[in-house]
Parts: sequence; structure tokens; C-alpha cells
Amino acid sequence: MLLLLSSSGHVGAQQAAAAAAVIAECPVDYTVEGTPLLFGGGFTRCTGNCRPRTGSKAAEKCNPALTWKCKGFQQASVLEAAQTAEGPAILDFNPCELHSFLQGRTLWLIGDSHMKFYAEALRCFMLDFLDLETQCAVSTNAAVQHAVHRAAKTNITSVMGSRVTVDKPYCHQLLGKPGGRVCMVHSVRGEEVAGSNPGEPSLLAVLQAGAAAIDDIFYVNFGRWHFNNCKGLQADTYTRSLTELGELYEATKGTFPNLVYKTTNHDHTPCAFDNRRVIIPPSGQPHLLVGDSMFSSSSSSSKSSSSSSSSSSSSSSNEPVSFSELELMQDKFAPTCPAAGAGNYSLAIYDIVWRKAEEILGKYGVPVINDYALSRKLHTAHRYRGKRGWDCNHYCSPGLPEFEIYTMTQAFKKHGVRQLQGRSLQAMPPCVPPTKE
Repeated sequence: MLLLLSSSGHVGAQQAAAAAAVIAECPVDYTVEGTPLLFGGGFTRCTGNCRPRTGSKAAEKCNPALTWKCKGFQQASVLEAAQTAEGPAILDFNPCELHSFLQGRTLWLIGDSHMKFYAEALRCFMLDFLDLETQCAVSTNAAVQHAVHRAAKTNITSVMGSRVTVDKPYCHQLLGKPGGRVCMVHSVRGEEVAGSNPGEPSLLAVLQAGAAAIDDIFYVNFGRWHFNNCKGLQADTYTRSLTELGELYEATKGTFPNLVYKTTNHDHTPCAFDNRRVIIPPSGQPHLLVGDSMFSSSSSSSKSSSSSSSSSSSSSSNEPVSFSELELMQDKFAPTCPAAGAGNYSLAIYDIVWRKAEEILGKYGVPVINDYALSRKLHTAHRYRGKRGWDCNHYCSPGLPEFEIYTMTQAFKKHGVRQLQGRSLQAMPPCVPPTKE
């Protein structure tokens, strides 16, 4: 069995004792020493009741040695930051602790591609507890399946693009009795999550009406499709979406009390010129204030024949002649991920994003997990895409997504999400494949 959680840092003696009791009753065993279970050790340290590591495509994707997983230096940076933020207890975190919260209920993961990568990390951490080979529909009722998928879609124009094709919702069931589910619902805009127009119920309203049960947990994030490092923040729609989420929670928490919102992480993607992807040196100012004086223009070079050679060289290289001809854009992939503040975008965007989440949702009592400060430091912990470069938006695993599994579980403890026992355990719907639309 794993060593007991330390009572130092943020984990008190009472919580450490409770964690020890959960681990003692856990159906899966792990070695005492080795790589932290949360950061890839679960794949190598299992000794009892383990799921196969080979012969299963789903399990093989969890191998931390795969080339597209976090490299050693990346994981080291996350581990250092994680211990600083949460104390040494995070190194002893055991899948059994999360398993105790998942039994007899559904954990709904709702969000964009960041949540999809988070769901992947959670599946790997819970490798020995979930049936990863089978994807189940969110409901045995085809009409409910279609309603959930329809509610998750968006037709709203975004700074990230106009529309996005969202994946069909799916679930993985917990192995053994009493069962449980982890369901991923891909939805990118805040308006879809809790906003409701006549004849168009929100995603949460549809889930609560036809697919969810009262003790289920909703783990929600939106924001990334409301802003772009180079184009700015759609502050009106973002703040309205937060308000709608708060209002829905306040109206339904008597029936559905377990909702947690996670703030958006830092995106280290730099801003670039047009389609040539030349990174602009940091201006020290918000990107919207970048002016013509930063660039050599053909008009200035023609004013005098005594222009410097550097100006003439810049002018002949077809640099934009004015700000009106310059399009600041955000690369999907970059040659490197600059540290926060070094990619020519305004950090003020992020201050607004996380502060508004805490301010607005706090008024309604919505639990908020804010890991932004840690993510801001981790510009070296992103996903590497080989010859295409670095994806400075999404984070590699095992890394920041795993850290967020820990903070999610700690939030359950802090905000009174109870572990279900006896008659409170829900009967899980049978697993049926998602129907075609």
C-alpha cells in the first residue's frame, strides 16, 4: 500500500486519517515507493487488481513513456510548482481517494478541448477503476442523448473562430459495484452551459432534467472561446455567462448541490505578424495599443533619402506599412512557448478572466478552483507537436492536468461533497452505445 498522506501543509490530520482509511479499503494496490501515482506512477506501480497495460489501446495511451507525453524536464517543473502550491501531500495522492467520491454517481466534465485533455488525464489516473474500452451514452434514451449534444453546440461567433464541431458526449463506467460514471460533455462557450433562450434550454438544464441525478458532480470550465491573446476578450459575453451560471446554481443547488467551476489556465501562445508568424518583441503594453511607430513604413522611408540602412532594409522586407494593415494573430503552433508577458499580449486579459470568475460566482456561492497562478509559471509544460512546433495553449501529461485532478478532489473535500454510501448510492444506467443522429 502507498504511504499515508502527510498531515503537513494544507492537509490536516483528520483528512490524512480519512485518506488512510480509504486507501486501506481500496480494491487496487500500489507499491510504496516510486514515481508519484498522480504523475505517471499509477501506470507502473500497480501490484494488485490491475487492468492490463498492454493489448488495450486505451491503456497503452496512458504510458508516460510515450513520445508525446511530458518530458522529464517538463514534469520536474510541474512537480516543483505543485509541491510549492499544495505541499508534499500531493506526491502521495492515491487514485483510491478520488474513487471514493465517484462511487454511485456521475462526474460530469463540461468544457472545451482543455477539458477533453483533462478527461484523458483523469482516465489514465483512474486506469484501474474505469472501463476504458467501452464508451457509453449519457442516457439510454436516444432523445435525451440528442438533446444533450444539441445543447452543447454553439452557433455563436467567437474570437477563437465562428463555430466549432463538438464531440458527441460519452461516459466511461466504474468497474465493479456499486458502479459510477465519468462523462465528458464537450461544449466551448459559456452561453451554452447555463444561458437559456426561449425554446433553447441550457446544457446544464438539459442534463439535470434528463440525464443527471441529484448527487452527481458537475465540474465546469469555460472562457477560452471568449478570448484570444491577440484579439482580446469578449468581456460582455463572458461575464454574462458567469452570471447565468451563478443564477442557475442558486436556483437549483437545493436539488443539485455539487457544482464546481474551474478557472481558465494561461495560454502562452505568442502573437505574430500575418501569415509569416514572426514573433513581435514584447511591447510592454497591451496588444491593442501597439502602434505604427513599432514598424518601419514605406511612407517614412520615402520622406528622406538619408534614411538609415536599417530602415531601408526593414522597408524592403515588406513589413506592414501601418497598423491598419497589420493583423495580430495567434499561432496554433509556435517554435517556442515564451514565458508569460514575453509573447506580446496583455496579461490584463487573464486578470479579468479569473477575477471575474471569482467575483461573480462568489456572489452565488459557486465553488471556484483557481489554478491560474500556477499555470502562468508553466510555459515549458505545454504539448510538443514535433515538426509542427509547440502547442502553447494545451498542457502535456502527466503535468498540469494531473495537478488539477488533485485540486478538484481537494475541492470536493473542502466544499462538502459527500462520499455516497448505502441507500444513497445511485443505480447506474446500463451502458448503451451512443445513437447516431
